[in-house]
Amino acid sequence: MPTNDWIVWLTRIGAEVVLGHPVAEDSAHRFRVVGRFLEHAAAGVLIDVEAVQKLTVPRQSIVGSWTVSPRSCLIPLHYIESMERIEEVRASDDPESRIG
Repeated sequence: MPTNDWIVWLTRIGAEVVLGHPVAEDSAHRFRVVGRFLEHAAAGVLIDVEAVQKLTVPRQSIVGSWTVSPRSCLIPLHYIESMERIEEVRASDDPESRIG
């Protein structure tokens, strides 16, 4: 994956807004947006969304995945718990995969 691919972890309210339906306060799930970072704005981040995913807690198993339209989505900062860059590990970069 290119280094501009990101995961945006949403707050519960953020997940409700993005998905358009309520999320229980005691839900044993987390929600994330996976996509390409386009731009940082004062109000939030603009992402080209590949998928919105629902994961179980604590195992982090994906139990739901949705696409959005339009794909470009401004996610307000107050709906974001955290962000992380996705970086592909190539076999040649992985010290465990080296021979000799």
